[in-house]
Amino acid sequence: MKKLISAILVSAMLLALLAGCGGGGDKAAETQAPGEEKGETLQVALVVADSVESIYNRCMLLALQRLQESGEPFEFKYIENVTSDNAESVMRTYAEAGYDVIIAHAGVCRDAAGKIHGDYPDVVFLGGGNDWETPEPNVGAYDQAIHEGCYVQGVIAGLMTKSNVVGYVAAMPTANITSEANAYTRGVKSVNPDCQVLVSYMETWYDPVKAKECTNSQISMGADIIFGERDGVIQACQEAGIYAMAEKMDQSDIAPETVIAQSIVRWDNTLKEVFDLIREGKFENRYYTNYEGSMAAGVCEVLINEDVVPKEIVETARQVEEQIISGELVVPFEP
Repeated sequence: MKKLISAILVSAMLLALLAGCGGGGDKAAETQAPGEEKGETLQVALVVADSVESIYNRCMLLALQRLQESGEPFEFKYIENVTSDNAESVMRTYAEAGYDVIIAHAGVCRDAAGKIHGDYPDVVFLGGGNDWETPEPNVGAYDQAIHEGCYVQGVIAGLMTKSNVVGYVAAMPTANITSEANAYTRGVKSVNPDCQVLVSYMETWYDPVKAKECTNSQISMGADIIFGERDGVIQACQEAGIYAMAEKMDQSDIAPETVIAQSIVRWDNTLKEVFDLIREGKFENRYYTNYEGSMAAGVCEVLINEDVVPKEIVETARQVEEQIISGELVVPFEP
């Protein structure tokens, strides 16, 4: 009965979306195979596993909006709170409606995409995150790949901490997130070998309350700078009067005097590359993200709050950044 109710709710939700909710246009483009040229305006669907307000999802949504505002010809809609139980029906509905691209911005879509991509050879399935397989001609993938920036943030944290204890609070111990924690730790240790790095995983993708609880726990253990991989950490740090670090998108407006450094994901160029290839009929079934070299490629950018971070530390961080970009310093991807 629960599955039946879930299916009914999903169907109703999708009908509403395809009728005009969630942003983007109402009319789907004529379907064509990935190997054929498509019309100028693509129809794009964004599928996310939790709230679109989650920082991971909001980052992608903003990238799509910026790209659209720049004049890139596509229309898009999104649907949130998709689960592994209904992911297949959600993506089938978009495929049946004639969408050109389905961005599966969640691991819960991985198995479903593997099942249905062969039924819709004219649709490109673009998976977000790590561990996607792309053996079929209409399946591609991308990731955030910001561990190089996290290393630079670690350098700043290691130089700024007064307690010699810093923290890192994240969602899940997935390959890409764990690689960030490891890079952050490497950065801290490179300038402050005696500094302790606390790492906490919430075991959920979106729960600001739980993130604040993890943050407060680390604060009670002496952490005076905490890296927030998800929503909620900045607010807890602000309330405690300590510094915070963030990622994915600029979150300094939450607490301008609290956030000292951020690794920003730039998905805009990745999306443009994929969309252009689809229009030209040249889409390739591969990962569109390189884990090493993402900073040099412009996929990752480090923002430093120079109003708070001392000038000499900013200069050191920028020197490290230049070494990473030039290849002099290689930050390993350690999942």
